[in-house]
Parts: sequence; structure tokens; C-alpha cells
Amino acid sequence: MSGNTGLNYGSGFRSEVNIVGRREASLKEAKQGHPAPHARVCDVSNVIERIVLFEKGINQFP
Repeated sequence: MSGNTGLNYGSGFRSEVNIVGRREASLKEAKQGHPAPHARVCDVSNVIERIVLFEKGINQFP
């Protein structure tokens, strides 16, 4: 997955933007073009980081 970028867009009432990436600098740059997306640093190739990301996501966005 080296060098790839993934984006997930949602639409509808009360949609929120969530972005995930390995590098905080890239996330900060992506946030500049959006009003208030939620950004998380996470290397999805790491199973522990994926589990933490999932747990935080379901707790913050039930």
C-alpha cells in the first residue's frame, strides 16, 4: 500500500468527514481544504493501530 491515498466521502444529514493517514503533516494539509474534518494518525498496515482506530471511532461516532 506504499504511496497510496484513500478517501471516504459521505453525504446526507449530519455527515462528518473523517480522514486517516500515516503522516500528521499530510493530514494537516488535507484539513486546510475542509471546514472541520476529524483527522487521526494511523498506519493501517499495523494491526494494533487499526484496532485502536476502530475503538476510538465507535466510541466517538456511535
